[in-house]
Formats: sequence, structure tokens, C-alpha cells
Amino acid sequence: MSNVRIEAPMPFVGSSKLARRRQAIRLAQLERLIAWFRREARVRQAISALAALDDRQLADIGVSRTSIEFVARHGRDTAS
Repeated sequence: MSNVRIEAPMPFVGSSKLARRRQAIRLAQLERLIAWFRREARVRQAISALAALDDRQLADIGVSRTSIEFVARHGRDTAS
């Protein structure tokens, strides 16, 4: 006879402190997700605005057409 041990999970013992902590974690995750969507919308708007400029205007502000997305997401290096 095989010696197999099956353990059933313990039933959830609701702790109001634990429940509040889980709810706070979920709320923080939701807030981070919303912040990411807002930031992404701003980045896409900046990409569109920069893409609408002609090459001469981009050169005037020190941005090449190939670096538009990088500049919109991270800014440009002003040290040089």
C-alpha cells in the first residue's frame, strides 16, 4: 500500500487587517496601471506632435526623425 499524503488547503480565515492589506495592494496596482496609461497617452501625443514637424524644425530642436520615440519617452541629452 502506497503512503500518499494529501493535504487539503486550509479554509480562508478572514482577517480584517489582512483583507484591508490585500485591498490596499490591489488599489496600488490599479493606481500604477492608470498612471502607466496616462503616461503612455502623453508619450504618444508627444510622438505625434514631433512627427508632425518637418526635418528642418526637428533639426532646430536637436532631434532626428529616427530618435523621435526615444526623445518622447526619455527626453534628449542636453549635455552635448
